[in-house]
Amino acid sequence: LVAGDNQQKNDSNSDNSAALSALAGALELATRSAQTGNDEKNNLETNNNETQISEASLSSTTTVDALVSEQTAMQILSSIKAARPDLPIDNLRYSNIEGIYKATLQDSTVFFSGDGQFFIIGDMYQVKGKQLINLQEEKRRKEEAAFAPQRAKMLDAVPLENMVIFPSIVSRKAYVYVFTDIDCGFCRKLHGQIPELQTQGIEVRYLAFPRAGVDSISAQKLATIWCADNPREAMTLFKQEKNLDIAPCEPNPVADHYKLGQDIGILGTPSIVLSSGQIVSGAPSAEQLIDIMKEANLY
Repeated sequence: LVAGDNQQKNDSNSDNSAALSALAGALELATRSAQTGNDEKNNLETNNNETQISEASLSSTTTVDALVSEQTAMQILSSIKAARPDLPIDNLRYSNIEGIYKATLQDSTVFFSGDGQFFIIGDMYQVKGKQLINLQEEKRRKEEAAFAPQRAKMLDAVPLENMVIFPSIVSRKAYVYVFTDIDCGFCRKLHGQIPELQTQGIEVRYLAFPRAGVDSISAQKLATIWCADNPREAMTLFKQEKNLDIAPCEPNPVADHYKLGQDIGILGTPSIVLSSGQIVSGAPSAEQLIDIMKEANLY
């Protein structure tokens, strides 16, 4: 769900960034594996610098729509696999444009030319009357709507004592989960909205999501908050960029929160998750967030 035109543009950019990040992540992982020699799948025999890939190896790793000819599928897959045999290309099928095929790379859609010599990561738009329809966005929205109830169940299963909670100061009308990082400007901006949310009857439940990973300084700062005698105060002081001693303790829930965030589709911070499981990206104002919740019949 998006609040305002600017937020819509930001979400569109985020979707494209996520697609590019998915490819970059796969490439980086493959490169690192090849350099260390830990991935035996990359130890393919080469002849005159050309990787030999059998039809059996392609068919065993990639699902191909029955409508796509075997010759075309082999042409596309052998071309990309010759360059990067590690890329997890799957679900090869026709696109909406004649001569262009699409497949899945992790969570992203990739479009291929029929000879496999060119591919594009991004969104395909359809011109329909006076409207431009983002075909990938429609698919994402359907998938998101289908997964939201499961996301809500997974979050509701987290013990309240494992979250940093800013309760409503009036009779509670609603609650939201917020995946946050310390070194995140928009997270600080959103945190500044908490007093208004509290006065409007909204409880804020924080979970940790260090964007740089669980071994980062940001993760240590987050662990320090959860280990503090007064986690709410520590959270606010860190958000205000106060100089606090970093003193993580064990055990702390930061790694568990981070894995949970990845499992339910959190891609960045701040990420607000409504009680229905619906994600609201960015840092909307208290008024904007309440409007979104009203539209979803959650406030």
